[in-house]
Amino acid sequence: MFATYAVFKHRLQLNQQSTAWRAVEVILPTPWLIATIADQAEEVNRTFLLTGNDEILLFAERPSLGKPISLHLMLTPDWSETGDWMLLPIAKVERQAVAPEGVSPLAYVTGTNGKTYGGFPIAPVVLCDEERVSILELPHRHAPLS
Repeated sequence: MFATYAVFKHRLQLNQQSTAWRAVEVILPTPWLIATIADQAEEVNRTFLLTGNDEILLFAERPSLGKPISLHLMLTPDWSETGDWMLLPIAKVERQAVAPEGVSPLAYVTGTNGKTYGGFPIAPVVLCDEERVSILELPHRHAPLS
């Protein structure tokens, strides 16, 4: 989903387990998510780029990562209402109540626009009568215009 290049490697590295980058390339132009958590061990929020189903479930169901505080879907021009890249706030995350044996349950996100997205690559979906479990509801704060 994302590629990194040596020219964009940040000079300051946080630790031996990770690498800081100044830029990444979107190599597969499909929708992806920007997830922000409040980490109790850190004084700052942490933000992640998520590419699909398994990452959405990790974000929503793993409190050890930190408390989820926001989730946004970056829609490609093909799926957005504007015909350009568009950032859509997500109101809730759900998963299949029962997944087929040996398969991860599917995750679904519903935007503040009322539309539901899921699958891989992430795309608009029309949900049938499949039973779903709500795993995360996100409040949305609107910053005042200055």
